Amino acid sequence: MAQVPAEIRRGAVRRTVSREALPGRAGVAGDPLLSGVAKAVWDIAAKEGPWLAEKYAALSMLWCGPDEDPEPGLDGDCNALIAAEALRLTESQSVHEIRDAHHAVTNFPSCLVRLEGAQFPAPWFRRMLRMTRRLRELFQRGIDEVVAGWDLHMTPETFARRLRALVAWAETLQQQDEEPFPVERSVTVQEIGEGLSCMTLTGPTPEILSAARRLDIAARAVQAAQRAALQTGGEVPWDPDGTVASAEKPMSLATLRFLLATRAEPDTDGVDVPADRFRVTLTVPVLTMLGVTEAPGMLDGTTPVPAELARALAGREQVWYRVLTDPVTGAFLPLAPGTYRPTAAMQEHLRLRGPQCAVPGCARPASLAAECDHIQEFLAGGATAIENLHWLCWFHHQEKTEGLLDPDRLPPATGAEGATADGTVGPGRTRWLIGNRDGHHAVRDVLDDVDLIGTMTVKVLEQHFLHHAHALCDADCRHFGRPIPEDDEPDDPPPGADGPGDGPRPGSDDDDVGGGGGDGAGGCPGPDPGAGGGGPGQVTPASHGARAP
Repeated sequence: MAQVPAEIRRGAVRRTVSREALPGRAGVAGDPLLSGVAKAVWDIAAKEGPWLAEKYAALSMLWCGPDEDPEPGLDGDCNALIAAEALRLTESQSVHEIRDAHHAVTNFPSCLVRLEGAQFPAPWFRRMLRMTRRLRELFQRGIDEVVAGWDLHMTPETFARRLRALVAWAETLQQQDEEPFPVERSVTVQEIGEGLSCMTLTGPTPEILSAARRLDIAARAVQAAQRAALQTGGEVPWDPDGTVASAEKPMSLATLRFLLATRAEPDTDGVDVPADRFRVTLTVPVLTMLGVTEAPGMLDGTTPVPAELARALAGREQVWYRVLTDPVTGAFLPLAPGTYRPTAAMQEHLRLRGPQCAVPGCARPASLAAECDHIQEFLAGGATAIENLHWLCWFHHQEKTEGLLDPDRLPPATGAEGATADGTVGPGRTRWLIGNRDGHHAVRDVLDDVDLIGTMTVKVLEQHFLHHAHALCDADCRHFGRPIPEDDEPDDPPPGADGPGDGPRPGSDDDDVGGGGGDGAGGCPGPDPGAGGGGPGQVTPASHGARAP
């Protein structure tokens, strides 16, 4: 780092940023109230530095793996689960937090001292850790030496620019090493809301640009073929929904790139790819399907889908699957036990109950590279039953085999969380011992995930029933929970009805769509969610584009 140019090493400040100069820089020097607010916000932000330094000092004690290993190993994974519980993060997020804490304490001690003394803004310190993750220890310590000597009374834009230049210089030196850092190649998926997600490919720039160019050339070729088919009256290629023929115009290049990227089969060079173990499942509350509520659906149990989009996707499918839940607690109703190997129906049931790895803090999906595991081992007398099964990702299944994870299935808790006197089924519990019984470990009780939409719907129905305890709904009351103005007089009950709930019960024959429980909406017009023998119920259509078994 002695080769760093002098202008980067010195870090001279042209425009001083300080608490005293803050009102003038913010343009509120003439307003005492806003000036005081600006300084108060400055003081609050300054307190974040010592807090972050203390947090990193504590988390660094959980580090177990070498810097060169991106995965800290079994012991480190155990510590990551402990940190995830304490930080209320997922396991993968806690792994990054522990790694950053280790680097901060070990490789950035000088900057950490300034952070602890409220002289280093906490967001700047996090940025420095994030930008230097790919650098080895030698270069991280060199950057710590240089940045610790900077005058940090600078603008955030100046700090970011100089830090980028310093990191780029370090990366250039690191590339001259005999063992350069491995190039990252990865695919990540991020939910962005409104039923949309984004898939990001990260890799060497020439490879990414080449792949994008091939995709663009293919899309332009298909678009040209569609345009020619429309002109000659021939069969339109790549028109699965018939939209091109009906609109009499070719698809846009953006749409064609998406279809080619998502529907083309990958070339695996002769490697046999097994069929997907599960269909892509969209679970929709039955009242959403009926248009009564706007509760969202869930894609594979993890990603919410807006109600309108869920109804549109479900309407395209030929087969729906009913999932019964308890009407009060929302817990899935139990299925019968079988032999050693769980049936396909039991595996699907377990995936709906727990769409992610059952280990607390792990967010790996159960639909990919997961293994159905007996909580109490089968050879030790554990039954192949829903209450003794769960999905584990392959990594945590291995940890369970190694004895670093020890789950124990418990009976439902008493009171509001468990079975009640009226016979409703409460959510089950699993007690996890994380770590080795002979060393440090943590114990955590985890309740089964339940259908929160169902339980909320039952509560709304109950409130609606109590609201109309002495009178039927009027013609304008179409949705659950919609208040009727106090000065509105309800209509007289129909002839032959002595009170609420005694009139006709429309929709009571829809048991093939979803089960229900309770006495319904007390005469409220519309479909009756109380029909059937199960709980509020959910309909689970096979997702668009997936073949239902």
